[in-house]
Amino acid sequence: MSSEVRTWAEKQAVGDSLAKAVLCALANWADPEGRNCFPSVKRIASVTELSVRTVQRKFTMLEERGFIRRVLRTREHNASHTSNGYEFPAFAEAAGGGDRVTPGGGATGDTRVVTQVSPPE
Repeated sequence: MSSEVRTWAEKQAVGDSLAKAVLCALANWADPEGRNCFPSVKRIASVTELSVRTVQRKFTMLEERGFIRRVLRTREHNASHTSNGYEFPAFAEAAGGGDRVTPGGGATGDTRVVTQVSPPE
């Protein structure tokens, strides 16, 4: 958990109160660099008391506005899908100078990455 990422998230002008709640909840799982964040949609829905579908829509909105980047992950042994990872590219930019950034929009297809995840032993 990173208090720096959480503090950054709280300062952002997201423009949607539910999306901000999702951003702040998600930030609780990030490392200090704004990466390695893997909570499930169900977990975020539980923490924010929102429906799973609302959380999914807010993830999409946050990604389109540049606040987060979704990292698609698969299991190494059978290539099945596991929970998405999330990164905070706007946090990384802000960490270089300043507390608030205005992320640019971007096509979500341009930001997705596939990584392999080894099964737990």
